[in-house]
Amino acid sequence: MKMRLAFAVLTLAFTALVACSGTSIPPPGPTPSPGKSPTVTQYGVGITASSGPYWIANGPVGDGNLWFTEATGNRIAKINPGTTTVTEYSIGITAGSMPQEIVAGPDGNLWFTESAGNRIGKITTTGLVTEYTTGITAGSGPFGITVGPDNNLWFTEYNGNRIGKITTTGNVTEYSAGISAGSFPRNITAGPDGNLWFTESTGNRVAKITTSGGVTEYSANIPAGAVPDGITVGPDLNLWFTENGVTAVAKVTTGGTVTQYSNGFSSMAGVLGITVGPDKNLWVTEAAGSRLARVTTAGTVTEFSNGISASSLPAGIVTGLDNNLWFTQYGANQIAVAVVL
Repeated sequence: MKMRLAFAVLTLAFTALVACSGTSIPPPGPTPSPGKSPTVTQYGVGITASSGPYWIANGPVGDGNLWFTEATGNRIAKINPGTTTVTEYSIGITAGSMPQEIVAGPDGNLWFTESAGNRIGKITTTGLVTEYTTGITAGSGPFGITVGPDNNLWFTEYNGNRIGKITTTGNVTEYSAGISAGSFPRNITAGPDGNLWFTESTGNRVAKITTSGGVTEYSANIPAGAVPDGITVGPDLNLWFTENGVTAVAKVTTGGTVTQYSNGFSSMAGVLGITVGPDKNLWVTEAAGSRLARVTTAGTVTEFSNGISASSLPAGIVTGLDNNLWFTQYGANQIAVAVVL
């Protein structure tokens, strides 16, 4: 319960404390390698003070930047991986809306959630913002977002206990049937099976939703108080998700079989974001521990803290087009890059 209070409600808790990003299905690659210890470099120049960088994603094809949300700063920003120049955008974003997660859309724009503003936002690569509210239930708290196999944007409604879909023209459809009451859907990703998969942080479940809105929930082998959070497709084509309440990661097959891995994690690490690294292992941010963790598909965990500032609260993480890991540091107000190959 303590970890639930500390990490689960980022719309409020990240104000005091502190999502695959990398949501696309990873391409076939080499056999996963144990790799070497990552070399981490942190960047803060150009990021407004106390803006709270939270989620990060690659830009659309041809853009070449990494885009991130500034939850408390109420901005969207980009960083050029070559020059590390940061550009921030705030015009058109409703005051106090708390941008949370971001993803490159199929239309060449970036799409993001606004949890406090109860909106979905779109930003062009030149910084023009459009917000959408029609069709989103009041107070529902949009949070996670991904591109579906139907080329629509799918998002979680954390407070509304729903999954939403928005077309690139701004039409919203909400789905609630089949989602257990009080489950608080958190993060979402497109699965290898043509469905969307999402975590239920308070419900201690992982669930899938078809593009027609049919929901199936899975709770077997997920411990009470697990607080499922980040989710991504692994190199083994299973879904992998973090559990910050019990400091573990878990994998779920597309048939719903869950396996837990916790050995190797420091206690109360606050595991949060998860992505597939360039070495074809899973990489996890540890918000409370200010670390990164590497998890092989066999479940072997190795933690790394060198080069990461204490109390930096790593959050979102993605593999950039430069084959390095890029992650946000909410507490340090920085973006960091980890070279693992």
